Amino acid sequence: MPIWRSWGVRGYRSLRTVCDLLDVLCRAPEVPVSTTRLLPELGVTRNELGGRLSYLSRWTFEERGRGNWPLMWAEVPSEETQFVDECSYVVTQVMAEAWAGTRRV
Repeated sequence: MPIWRSWGVRGYRSLRTVCDLLDVLCRAPEVPVSTTRLLPELGVTRNELGGRLSYLSRWTFEERGRGNWPLMWAEVPSEETQFVDECSYVVTQVMAEAWAGTRRV
């Protein structure tokens, strides 16, 4: 079953955001990108991004088991003065190549 069907209509926005996130990260694999820099490109708020990544986590665990999340993250000092820390996301070269070969509908 294609991933978008298994996520259902409710999960479509989450899926779209995750796909856009992977597109951004795969442009420069191995280079961490902060949440602050991602938000304008993804067109979502911090809370929306967190919720949509949570949806990805639940789906990944349910479908693939632990340890198969497609990206890595780390807490880093925030670029925004209102936050102390924020997440930075990165994909490996292998993941970027796999994502490049993913069929788009």
